[in-house]
Amino acid sequence: MIRKWMQFIFRKPLLGLINLMSSAPVKEKVHAKLNYLLENLASGKTSKGISIPLDTKNDKIVIMSDLHKGNGNDADDFKTAQNNYIAACYYYLQNDFTYIALGDIEELWENNIVEVIANNEASIEVEKKFIENDKFHKVVGNHDLYWCNTPFFANKWLKKMYDKIIPVHEGILLQTTISHQPVSLLLTHGHQGDKTSDGNKFSKWFVANIWSKVQAYLDINPNSPSKDFLLRDKHNKMMYEWSTLQKDTILITGHTHKPVFASENHFEKLYRDLSVAKANNQSDTIANLTREINKRQQEYIAIEAFTLKRPSYFNTGCCCFQDGDMTVLEIENNKIQLVKWSHAVQETTRLVLQEINLSELVVQL
Repeated sequence: MIRKWMQFIFRKPLLGLINLMSSAPVKEKVHAKLNYLLENLASGKTSKGISIPLDTKNDKIVIMSDLHKGNGNDADDFKTAQNNYIAACYYYLQNDFTYIALGDIEELWENNIVEVIANNEASIEVEKKFIENDKFHKVVGNHDLYWCNTPFFANKWLKKMYDKIIPVHEGILLQTTISHQPVSLLLTHGHQGDKTSDGNKFSKWFVANIWSKVQAYLDINPNSPSKDFLLRDKHNKMMYEWSTLQKDTILITGHTHKPVFASENHFEKLYRDLSVAKANNQSDTIANLTREINKRQQEYIAIEAFTLKRPSYFNTGCCCFQDGDMTVLEIENNKIQLVKWSHAVQETTRLVLQEINLSELVVQL
C-alpha cells in the first residue's frame, strides 16, 4: 500500500527533476561528433570502427539496438522481451543474416557485468552462434560504454561472454553502389553529443548509484521513450538534420527507442494509415490501427514532424518495449525494412511494419 502511494506521488516529480538537472543534446555537438565519426570511418581509421562492403542483392543484415540486458530484477527492461529476442535471433541465424548490435545491449549503468552475464546466459549463447559464423558486429552505446572505457577489463569479460575477444566499435560504415551511385550507410548508437550520455559525470553517477534503486521501487522504466529524460525527440531531430547535410549517406541509429523509417517516425505512419482506412471505410483496419495507436501512445509520443522529408534517417527503435515487443531494421533483397517482433498466443511473430526498395530510396535522397 505504501509503495503504491509513493509510486503515485513521486513518479512524475522525479522524472521532472531528472529532466531539469540533465543536460540536453546540443545540435552543434551532435553534428560535430557525427562528422568526426564519418570522416574517420570513410578514411579507413579503425580506431572508431570499420568499413564493410555491402552487396545489397546477396547480403542479409539485421540491426538491433537497446536491449538493456539487466540482472532480472524489477528494473530489468529486457526480461519481458527476452523470449522474443531469442526467437528472432534463431530466425536470423537460420536465414544467414549478419547481426549488428547497435549499442546498449547490456545495461551497465545500473548493473555490474557479472550480474548481467549470469542472468542472460540464453541470449548470450545465441549471440555466440553469430560470432562462430563470423556474422556479428558489436557497437558501443552510452549504457555500455564500459566496453570502450576500460579495455583491459572489457576484454576479460568479452572473452568470458563469447569465448573470444571481439572488437567493439563506435560506428560501422556500410559502403555499396545502388543504381550506379555510391552510397554509404553510417551505423552508430546515436548518443553522440548528448551530455546526459556522452560525458556527463553526474548522469552516470546518478543512474549507477541512485536511479536504479528508485526505478525498481517505484516501478519506473526510464528507457521508455516517453519517460527517459524527455530529450530523445530533440536528439532524433538533430540526427535527422545532420543526415540531410550529407551527400549519398544514410544514417541509422538507436538510442532514442523510437522507430524512425525513412525520416518518418512510426507514430506518424500509424495516424496516416488510419486516415486512409477511414477514408475507405475499412472497419477492421481502423480497429486494428486504433488499438495499436492506443498501445503505443506512451512509447511513441510523436516527435515534432521533420520539416524536410528527405529519407536519410532511420532508427531501430528498441528491443525492450514494456510489453516485450521489439523493433529492428533488416536489409535484404535490395530492401530495408522496419520489423516488429512480438508474442502472440503461444509463439513469437515477425511483422514487417514498413519497407522501401533501396533503389527508390536513393532516388529520393
